[in-house]
Amino acid sequence: MKANQIGLYEWDQLDCQLFWIYDNTVPAVGSGRKGIVSRYSAWLIKEGSIEFGLSGESMIKLGKGTWVFPPIGKRKDQIFSPGTRILSLNFLAEWPDGRPFLNYDRFVHFSSRKHPELQKCAEALLSTAKRQLSIPVRRDQDNLSFDFRTYSAIKEKFWKWLCEWTEAMSSEGFSYSIPSPADGRVQSIMKILDGMSFTGGIPYDYLERAVSLGKVQIDRLFVRETGMTPRKYLERRIISSARALLQGTSLSVKEIAAKLSFSSDSHFCAWYKRKTGVYPNTFREEVHG
Repeated sequence: MKANQIGLYEWDQLDCQLFWIYDNTVPAVGSGRKGIVSRYSAWLIKEGSIEFGLSGESMIKLGKGTWVFPPIGKRKDQIFSPGTRILSLNFLAEWPDGRPFLNYDRFVHFSSRKHPELQKCAEALLSTAKRQLSIPVRRDQDNLSFDFRTYSAIKEKFWKWLCEWTEAMSSEGFSYSIPSPADGRVQSIMKILDGMSFTGGIPYDYLERAVSLGKVQIDRLFVRETGMTPRKYLERRIISSARALLQGTSLSVKEIAAKLSFSSDSHFCAWYKRKTGVYPNTFREEVHG
């Protein structure tokens, strides 16, 4: 198998979600906002300028015709000049173990003329979203609903933009990550775990019959191929799903707990704090500044 190539099932594990896309003037509340970047963001400055930087570092000022990509997991400062207009995308692209598809530890920025297809695909995605929904795509707007054809049209344009984003970032020196090709038995185990309730126990009896291995052998094989136990794999899926719901929806913590099959919101809050170091509401507040 060639470099940067993996099987179809492995590629199917890449979780890519569009949370929003819009082209508009930045409201006053967005200027000077601070917060932690927890998902991918992409801004194309259409008018005005942006000053930005990571907390504790000097600010950089960029103007019209520039793409800006904040790094994930960093606390950022941003100041938009009055009347600044941007084309903004917010999206997720990560593997089941929580690793981001592309990892960069600084603000990346370049002229839109350097990668013209990136803007072309973004405009096409925005046009499709507006035509299909009459409003920008915002996953945190609870009233959005659409049929499969509409979903497919938006998803198609989103994937085209992702391909151009990947190519642009690769040319800037940032390579995308892929998991090592997994043992077929590990793929079978993952498929079973992916179909389970988040808070269910590991069904070792079922796994043993599916892959003809004992519990100890299953754990050893899974750790060897993925670097984690089946239990840790499930936990990371819970954390990833919880973060997506906390960031991208207006659901209450109680509703999120129920959606993830926790017995109560207090159980979910205690579990999330134990696994991540912060309570769900604290994480949500930090993300939204």
